[in-house]
Amino acid sequence: MTTFPILTKVMDKVTTLSLSENQLKILNSSRIFDGLLNLEYLYLQNNQIDRITNGTFLNLNKLRFLLLNGNLLNSLSSSIFEGLKSLKSLYIYNNRIEKIANEPFAQLNNLIRLDLNGNLLNTIHPGIFKGLQRLIHLSLQGNLLRGLNSPGIFEGIRRLRHLYLGNNKIEKIVDGAFADLYWLMTLDLKDNLLKALNSHKILQGLYNLKYLYLDRNQIERITDKVFANSRFLYKL
Repeated sequence: MTTFPILTKVMDKVTTLSLSENQLKILNSSRIFDGLLNLEYLYLQNNQIDRITNGTFLNLNKLRFLLLNGNLLNSLSSSIFEGLKSLKSLYIYNNRIEKIANEPFAQLNNLIRLDLNGNLLNTIHPGIFKGLQRLIHLSLQGNLLRGLNSPGIFEGIRRLRHLYLGNNKIEKIVDGAFADLYWLMTLDLKDNLLKALNSHKILQGLYNLKYLYLDRNQIERITDKVFANSRFLYKL
């Protein structure tokens, strides 16, 4: 299957649609999912999708799970997920995403899990995660991130509990990078290129941190009091 028919005659009782492991390349119609008013689970993984036009998911107001992993997407536009106000889990891992527009997740107010593993992201800009006030789990493992270079990168996701940044190329973390993550419990930074924890403000704001993973970096120096604010730290 290389194109996508308009599903206008599908009964509105359908809650699950699986089109995984086909040869879909483009989702380019706002009417693709017409009639699927009660759809909750949409499986589009392991196709060849390299483009999704704005408005494609506009009518899927009840969708809860969207799987787009294993495709060829190289960017996320600012309106790509418009209409998905009930979405809980979004899987976009193992694509080729290099660029994320400003605030692409702004309408995903109920999202709990976002998985962007295995893409080609080399930087994160403040504002990218705006709107994700209920997000609990964020995974960015296996990208090409070289540093967390701006305070407030994770602004707007204050409820986040688990952040996975392992297997990148992170060399630098600026003071205050995690300042908004008051409730964070797990921070995974293993398999990066960190050489030092040379400021006691690197972990500033992480008052509820329990699990910190720094395995397989290049750390030679740790400054005094770097862990002072993480009073609940259980595993290091």
